[in-house]
Amino acid sequence: MAIVSVPDASLSPQDLQKTVQAVQQYQAKALFSEPDVENRVLRTLATDLNLPLHEIDPLESGPLDPQHYFTAMRGNLETIANACR
Repeated sequence: MAIVSVPDASLSPQDLQKTVQAVQQYQAKALFSEPDVENRVLRTLATDLNLPLHEIDPLESGPLDPQHYFTAMRGNLETIANACR
């Protein structure tokens, strides 16, 4: 698994190159993004690399119920585990 940080707004050619290199180097099985980030370029990149694109909850907002953290993190873990199979 590799983590490549890319800007929310738009991907530069350098961002794309860095992401493609990481996918190839680490033989990534999926790409991940945040639910509220609208990035057509990332969706296109996932399609071009023949990789699924999954959403991970960044926990930046949500219910104030303390159990929300555990529920969201369990969901994130399941998403990552299923994507890496």
